[in-house]
Amino acid sequence: MRMSFTVIVLASFLLHSVSYGLQNQATAPLQAALAHKTLLDQAALAPGIDQALHEAPQGIATELSRSVVEIYAQTTLQLISSRRVSPPRASRSLAFTFLALHEAQQLARQSGRAMNTDWAAQVAANRMLQYLYPLDVPALQQLLRQAPHPASAQIDRASRHLGHGVANQIIALARQDGAWQAGTLKITLPTAEGTWAALPGQQALEPGWGQVRPLLLVQKELPAVAPPPAWDTAVFQDDRRAFLDVQAKLTSQHLQQATYWAAGAGTVTPLGMWIEKALLLSRQHALTGEQVSNVLALTAIAGHNAFIACWDAKFRYNIARPANWVTVPGWQSAIATPPFPSYPSGHATVSGAAAEILANFFPENRTELWSEARAAADSRVYGGIHWALDGIQGLEAGQRVANATLNKIR
Repeated sequence: MRMSFTVIVLASFLLHSVSYGLQNQATAPLQAALAHKTLLDQAALAPGIDQALHEAPQGIATELSRSVVEIYAQTTLQLISSRRVSPPRASRSLAFTFLALHEAQQLARQSGRAMNTDWAAQVAANRMLQYLYPLDVPALQQLLRQAPHPASAQIDRASRHLGHGVANQIIALARQDGAWQAGTLKITLPTAEGTWAALPGQQALEPGWGQVRPLLLVQKELPAVAPPPAWDTAVFQDDRRAFLDVQAKLTSQHLQQATYWAAGAGTVTPLGMWIEKALLLSRQHALTGEQVSNVLALTAIAGHNAFIACWDAKFRYNIARPANWVTVPGWQSAIATPPFPSYPSGHATVSGAAAEILANFFPENRTELWSEARAAADSRVYGGIHWALDGIQGLEAGQRVANATLNKIR
């Protein structure tokens, strides 16, 4: 008897849920380990901070306000949406912006100087966004002008120089990560049965993104996505039959789930949805500004790294999308088919990474977080653009990327 899509996926996810629910169950929140700790080697940041540290009077730096972190989180998400940034590039924007804000506030707090941490962090994040979104420089400059400045001209100048110095060092990293070449890489795709081909009018999106340099990890430390089963194996044949079964029985709830998680260009994108979840949990748990900065920086960095691993696998294995294979008369996917290969699911991979990071910060929310990650993975099957195995392997890959990222800072 043929198993339905629901039974196959439920069985697969139940197996995976065991590991998701038990792994790191006893892990304490990361906040204590990250207190006043930079994520980057301070030696790499030193050229940008020496001048600022000599300018500031000795004393105690102010604490970072949660409102400052939230303002720059929302500003970054608005820019991603309004500029219709692709999900991989959106993840990079979030990672670099939150990294700049995080490092500026940590260096201010460690300095033994009377730094205004809010001002240093805002300058760093704003400068980073100006680099990433040059068309929005006037609006970003206006945002900074409207922010409260330190009353002391000396502290204003020192804190501003610290923020600029940190941002400039991180911009130097961004200029060398290969992202600007990723979209122009010329590729030759295979044409065998079961391989991906762009639909009419499409071009492959960011085919070189898998070669972008990750953050906190070197390329060889980035966990590779496991290869998919061969197209003509029984495993993949069963998955394709299960896909057709669920497409024939879509409910309004399935379609709502597919639409909710669609998150393409013109939205905050999948990682942006997880940043919104991180902000919500941070408010519910009454985190400080420094703690929220820790959460957002690590969530965004792991999500960015997950997209790199995912895109490497997508263009390495070149697995066909359902739209490349389905021949049922009148069938059409509920959401638009993206212009890149199917395996693994980007939504699942980034959701696995973000859920695992957030579960380490908020262990009591682990079940809830992984339930949402699985919903994101399922939504792509309901939407008609992924096979179930794309999501299963994507979730696992994202979790491994998150743990590799966490291991670098523990």
